Amino acid sequence: MLRNRPSNPAKVTIANAGTDNPTLLYGGKPMLKVGPLPEVVPFAVEWGSTAFPHQKWLDWMQTYRLGYGRVYPESGHPWVPYDADKRLIPFEIVRWEQGRPIVDLTRFNNDYWKNFARVIQECADRGIVLQMQLYQRVFFQTRDDVATWETNYFHPRNNINQFPIPRGRNGYTLWNEMVEHAEWSKIHRLWVQHVLDGIGDKGNVIIDLMNEGAFKNQVSKAWIECTLDMIEDWEKRTGIDLLVGMDFDHFYKKNDPGLDYVLSHPRMELIICEGSEGHVVKDLTAGERKPIKEALVVKYRARYRKPVVSTNSPGYSVHENPEALRIYQWCSMMTKVQGAGVYAKTYPIDFNEANVKAYAHQSRILMEFFDSLKDYVALKPGGIRIHQGPGKYCLTMTSDEEIVVYVHRGLDGKNTMTDEQLILKDLPFREGEVSLMLLHPVTGKKDNKILTVRNGSLSIELNEFYEDIAIHILQH
Repeated sequence: MLRNRPSNPAKVTIANAGTDNPTLLYGGKPMLKVGPLPEVVPFAVEWGSTAFPHQKWLDWMQTYRLGYGRVYPESGHPWVPYDADKRLIPFEIVRWEQGRPIVDLTRFNNDYWKNFARVIQECADRGIVLQMQLYQRVFFQTRDDVATWETNYFHPRNNINQFPIPRGRNGYTLWNEMVEHAEWSKIHRLWVQHVLDGIGDKGNVIIDLMNEGAFKNQVSKAWIECTLDMIEDWEKRTGIDLLVGMDFDHFYKKNDPGLDYVLSHPRMELIICEGSEGHVVKDLTAGERKPIKEALVVKYRARYRKPVVSTNSPGYSVHENPEALRIYQWCSMMTKVQGAGVYAKTYPIDFNEANVKAYAHQSRILMEFFDSLKDYVALKPGGIRIHQGPGKYCLTMTSDEEIVVYVHRGLDGKNTMTDEQLILKDLPFREGEVSLMLLHPVTGKKDNKILTVRNGSLSIELNEFYEDIAIHILQH
C-alpha cells in the first residue's frame, strides 16, 4: 500500500505497475505460484500435531513446485475439532461450557500467534506465498444449513466481554460496530495487528481484507477504509510494505455497487478473484456453482491495470479432477493470474494416491515450462490471433521475442487429438525461421521443430497430443 518505497527483492512486488501489463514478482523474479493449502488448520493446531502434518505437507509442496495457499486465522470454530491434537485458538480461554471454550476477546493467545508466525516462516523458507484473509465471511453468516455465526468467538455466547451487537440473524452487523463502537474498534485493531505482526517482514504474504464481502452483506466503505488505515499505520511503523486486495466475487455476484470501488481502489494493488466461481475459466467451477458468461480476470486486469491472484479452484480437493485443475492452473499462468489457489477442503491427503500424484507431477511440469520462458514479465496475454486450431481452450501470450500457446481439447472432447493444424496470425515476428518447443503437460514429453513465419502467419502441424499441448515459440 505504501507509495514510493523501494522494492525489496525478498518480497512480493509488482513490475509494470499501473500499465497494461502488471506482473507480480517474488524475490525479484516472476511470481509463478499454484497450490493447495488447507485454510484454517495450519494455524489451528501446533506445528507437529498429529491432526495436520505441517512439515510433510509443506515439503510435498516444495518438492512439486506448489507455491501458493489461501489461509486465514479462525474467528470461529466449525472446522477443526476441539479435541484435535495440540489444538490452539486465537484468544485465551476463560472456561468451557458444553464442550466449547468461552474466551476473553481482549486477551490474545500467545501460543496461537507464535504458531501462526512459525507456519508463515516455514512457508517462506520453502518459497510458498500465502494469500492471507483478515476475516472469513462464512464465520459471520447464518444459513438454514450452516450456523457458523453461532460458533464465532465474537458471538456473545462464546465470550465473557458481552460487547453490544445490534440484533440480527447473523454477525454481519459487526462490521459497522468495528468502525463505530469503541470496544469493537479496539478488538478489530488488535486482531489486524496480531495478523500483521505474525506476517512481519517474511515477505511471502499478500493481504485479502475479506473473502466474499459485499456492501449487500453490510461490509461498508467505512470498514474498508478503516481497515486499510490500520494496515497503512502498521506499514509506516514497521517500514514493511504489503500488497493488499479484496476478493470481489460477492460484489460481482450480487451486482453490488461496491465492485468498481474495490477494484479501482488506489490503496488496493491487487485484484483477488475466485477460480471456484469461473473467474479464470468461465465454465469451470467448484461443486454445483454455475458457469459465468466471461472470464473476468482478463476483463478486469485490462480495465484496472492491476495484477491478479485467485483464491480457489474448480473442485474442492486435488483428489477430484486433476484434468480440470490442470486447465485452471495453465489458464491462470497464461492470463497472468500469478497466484492460483487450489481448494484443500480434505486433509490429510494420501500423497501416493493416483490423482494426488498426477496433480503434483503435472503441476511441476507446468512450473518448469514457465521457468524456461525467456521473459514472462514482458509477455502479454493474447496479442496474436488463432485463425484455426483444435480444442475448446486456446490461449496465447505474446512479446516481441517469444510466443506461448496453450491448447486443451475440452473436458468433453476426445482424449487424443491427431493430425490437427494450428494456424497463428498477426505474429509480431519478422519473416523467417522460428524455433518451437512443444510440451505435453500430462507427461512432460517435449518435441522440437523449426518452422517459418510468412506474412505474420505460422502454421503448425500437431501430429498427436493427449488432452492438451503447450508451445513455446522463439524467433531466430
